[in-house]
Amino acid sequence: MTKDIIKECVAVIAECSLPSTGQGIEIGWADAFNIPIICIHEKGSKISNALHYVSDTFIEYNNEVEMIEKLQKYLGKLA
Repeated sequence: MTKDIIKECVAVIAECSLPSTGQGIEIGWADAFNIPIICIHEKGSKISNALHYVSDTFIEYNNEVEMIEKLQKYLGKLA
């Protein structure tokens, strides 16, 4: 079950470029379990304002290569 998997996570990376009810539920579980949430989104996408209540970390990217580079850089700082 997804909820049990989230409980065991160190962090959740959520691709938030498009709205998704299922993803919102999983982000809510992560927040309830005090799991850090890293929100990534494509430049120019309209992300939900509600995400700002559950995360302080937002990474904007222009393409897949930049997304991976930015995630690696951010996660490297946490190690």
